This record gives sequence, structure tokens and C-alpha cells, in this order.
Amino acid sequence: MRRRCMVALNGDRTGSHIGAKAKRLQVLAQHGYTIPTSWVCTWDAYERYLADDTAIVTRMTEELRATIDEERSYAVRSSANLEDGIESSFAGQFKSVLDVRGIDNVASAIWSVWATAKSPGVKTYL
Repeated sequence: MRRRCMVALNGDRTGSHIGAKAKRLQVLAQHGYTIPTSWVCTWDAYERYLADDTAIVTRMTEELRATIDEERSYAVRSSANLEDGIESSFAGQFKSVLDVRGIDNVASAIWSVWATAKSPGVKTYL
């Protein structure tokens, strides 16, 4: 069975395959706090993107098609493992894309957010 590229924070067990910010939101939900209905791309999906695995585009598109409502707007944000840690904060360094509609636009927004991990601003913090 192949791993999913996206998991729901409000229900799926994700283990250690998600970023720190998403994991914190999931913990809040597990303790009864209300969080927005949220999906997160897995760390494995991001690593496939970094490795230029072109199959990730098709796979992500398939999962988006099965998951999102094309009539709704979405916010696409980073949940990188190195963000907002005890020793450092990358506030404002990773791109957020708001009011995104449609499968192709959400996929493009995901690639755009992932691309900021290699931006000069982020590299300055490393």
C-alpha cells in the first residue's frame, strides 16, 4: 500500500509524517479544541518533490480531486519541521497563498509554498 500525499488533521492518524505546526494543530484537535477542517501534505510527498519525482504531481492531483471541494476557497500554508521551533522562528519566511480555488490552483499553491524552502530568506535563517 502506498502512502498518501495528504492527510486530514481532523481525523487521520498521521504519525511523524507531517510538519511541526500541523502536528500541534492535530494535538489540539485530539484534546477537544476546535480547529478548522484541515489537510496537510505529508513529509514523504515533500521529499518526493525535492527529488524531482514527477509522479508526485499526478498523485497529488488525484488526492486533491478526491479531497477538496472546488467551489470553496483554501489557504495553503507551510508547516515545515524547522519552523517556529524552540531555538528559532521563521515567521514570514515561508509563503502563504490565500483564497485558492480549484484543483490545479491548489496544486500550484502547494508547489509555490514548497519552493520557498529554498528561498534566500529561508537560507539566511539556517
